Amino acid sequence: MVGLSSAEARERLARVGRNEVPEAKRHLVLELLKKFWGPSAWMVELVALVPVPLRHFADLALALGQLVVNAALAFLPERRASGAVAALRSRLQVNARVRRQGRHAAENSRLICATRTAPAWNKGNHRINDPRAVSTST
Repeated sequence: MVGLSSAEARERLARVGRNEVPEAKRHLVLELLKKFWGPSAWMVELVALVPVPLRHFADLALALGQLVVNAALAFLPERRASGAVAALRSRLQVNARVRRQGRHAAENSRLICATRTAPAWNKGNHRINDPRAVSTST
């Protein structure tokens, strides 16, 4: 097997795209507002509505305060954990073994166009399982 030429690999990368899943950015305010949506939040919101017709505004303030504290206690640790995962993901670099012009080389897996792969159980590597991707002539 000869493998792909560097030019063909670049052309496929431009045509097919990188071998990565794009990560959608989440809006900070929407993530916070989601903490006010759900069965436990609805229960506290109903509790907050009960004192309004009775004019017990202290009870209303306590219920709304509990709702805000619950949302903050759910949002802040989740935000810190998301930041930690993003930092780890940015440092992670997975290399793949590729065959270019008859030679094996290590290349950043994000720079390889996405194709189907099948495990090569004998060495723990992966090989391309697409007959159009490599030449079978020796």
